[in-house]
Amino acid sequence: MLKQDDKSKTNQKSQKAFGRTPRLTVLRGSRQSEAAEDMPDDNGQMLKWLSRELHDGITQQVWYLQMELNSLAARLEDSNPELAADAQRLKEVAQEAYQELRTTLKLLSARSSCDVRLAAELRGQVEKFSQTTGLRVKLEGEQKCSDLHIPGALAREISRLVQEALWNCFKHSQCEDAKVSLRVTESGLFVTVSDSGCGFDFSEIADDRYGISNMRERAKSINSKLYVTSAHGEGTKVTLFVPLEEIGAKG
Repeated sequence: MLKQDDKSKTNQKSQKAFGRTPRLTVLRGSRQSEAAEDMPDDNGQMLKWLSRELHDGITQQVWYLQMELNSLAARLEDSNPELAADAQRLKEVAQEAYQELRTTLKLLSARSSCDVRLAAELRGQVEKFSQTTGLRVKLEGEQKCSDLHIPGALAREISRLVQEALWNCFKHSQCEDAKVSLRVTESGLFVTVSDSGCGFDFSEIADDRYGISNMRERAKSINSKLYVTSAHGEGTKVTLFVPLEEIGAKG
């Protein structure tokens, strides 16, 4: 068991390895007590408060972790390639978590009971995703769907499903471009994420591989259907179909 002095030395070594002392944890205790006192009762104000707390707290910490892991991977590249690769993988996990948090924060800015413009939400999402990952993502059908308003809760689920499909493309497709397309018909809304990457054979993967089962469950939770098509060398296409009655569309 480490003595107090030993623990202090160990912490100092850990901080030195990352280049600078983590400062975000210093305010954790005071922020938690202040947050508990400031927590509102009204549901609308609660969402605004939660958005602010997430932005000022865990989102900043995940961003910091992402930057530090990137720096650590660069410093270890020559001396310890294996550890550098591990640090790089952890950085990608932190990167994904950061993107998820950013998406959640944006969607929290609109109350779940309010209607939002889906095309505008997805435009911001794909732009941020491209900036974060370097994957070039094109949004199609934006003009035709620019006035499409749907319930905020539905927009949140669609956005998360698109997010997961884009991350699958980034991690597995071995391509540099992807496309998100929107289309509204008399029967409902079609949201498609596609790429021209390496693709895969369904007979060669488990049902829960690439998060497909999770996306199907998310689609089912909003009374919608998910279609996934892929083949070796022919890319992958993930299509969400949302029935017209679920959209409650305006505009």
